[in-house]
Amino acid sequence: MAVRTCNYQKRISAEERELAAHETSCSHCGVLLKDLVLVGKHLEVCGEEFMGDPTTGEREFTTIVLCPDCHEEHHLDANGRHNPCIVKARQSREGIV
Repeated sequence: MAVRTCNYQKRISAEERELAAHETSCSHCGVLLKDLVLVGKHLEVCGEEFMGDPTTGEREFTTIVLCPDCHEEHHLDANGRHNPCIVKARQSREGIV
C-alpha cells in the first residue's frame, strides 16, 4: 500500500512492529513471505479490531500482518473506496454506518 494510507500503522509501537516483522505469511490468505519477495512485494502491518466498548467507543486492536492485496481489501468500504481507518471501512462494508 505504498500510495494508500493506513491509520493503524501510525498507532503501533516499534515493539509491535518488530514482533510483526517475524511473521512469515499473510494472516488472511496465507501467502508466504518468500513467495511475495519473489515478485518484489512484502508483508504489511495492519490491525484488526479485537473488541470494542459501545458505551465509551474505546476499541482494542490486535496487530496482524497482511499481504498487499489483503491489506488493500481490509481498507475497502462498501463502495470499494479506500478508507485509511479499518474500523470505518469494516462498518461500511457491514452496513453499520
